[in-house]
Amino acid sequence: MTADSYFITMTASSCRLTYCRSPNAGGQSSSERDPDGQKRADNVRRAKSAVLDIGQSNSWHYLATFTSGLSDPSRDVRRLPKFLMNWNRNHDASIKYLMVYELGEKFSRIHAHALLADVPDAFIRCFDASEYRGLPPDLKRLYARYKRPGGGSLVGTCPSWKTGWSTLVPVDGSPRAVSYLTKYITKSNISFVSAFGGHAYFSSHGLKRPIKCKIPADMATTPFGRVPADSWYKEFRGKNGGLLSCCYVFDKDKISAALWDYYTALYQDLQTSN
Repeated sequence: MTADSYFITMTASSCRLTYCRSPNAGGQSSSERDPDGQKRADNVRRAKSAVLDIGQSNSWHYLATFTSGLSDPSRDVRRLPKFLMNWNRNHDASIKYLMVYELGEKFSRIHAHALLADVPDAFIRCFDASEYRGLPPDLKRLYARYKRPGGGSLVGTCPSWKTGWSTLVPVDGSPRAVSYLTKYITKSNISFVSAFGGHAYFSSHGLKRPIKCKIPADMATTPFGRVPADSWYKEFRGKNGGLLSCCYVFDKDKISAALWDYYTALYQDLQTSN
């Protein structure tokens, strides 16, 4: 019989504890849990988890939106990654990205939402006053706080992106920027993009990814027992009600420094011992 498994994964700003019950220890296996519906839900869950892991393990400089003026999804899905790759090659740059796609409600055109790092000045041009006034009201409200000390907007556009419009705003390293990206990871968006050869998300090479460390079963009681009460929690149960797996996630800025240090030390020790 395979033992139950416990894991810890940490990024610069969050901690995740995961429990997985042995398939032979009772309950229903994953294949017995509403296979079609559960598979779609698992795809969304895994994609959101991956984007959070990658996003919170790297430093970002801009939150960007790129839209397409075309209506050919089979071409649009890979247009932006290819554009960034070509821009890097032609300008001897190394822009890094993490992006997800959204299908626009009004015109059924693709929007790409991306976090960008190592962005050269030549990639961006700040909006002038007339362009800023022409932005949709919801974008103007979102970008209103991004102002230069002497006046003018910090919101920019990418002049090299000719396919549609683009906006870029600076981010301050807050985990909220990564969370903003995950709200576009939905069943419908994933299904639409996958139908044209895309993935739930796109990321550039060289990004940091957190290491998932296994916690020995005889040590798991303490770290799981110290999880803050208001942590995000998700569980999966079998048809007989037995717990199959569960996951706790909490942010560094929402717990005490002492508790964060405890989980950090545990994580580092497990990396060394493994």
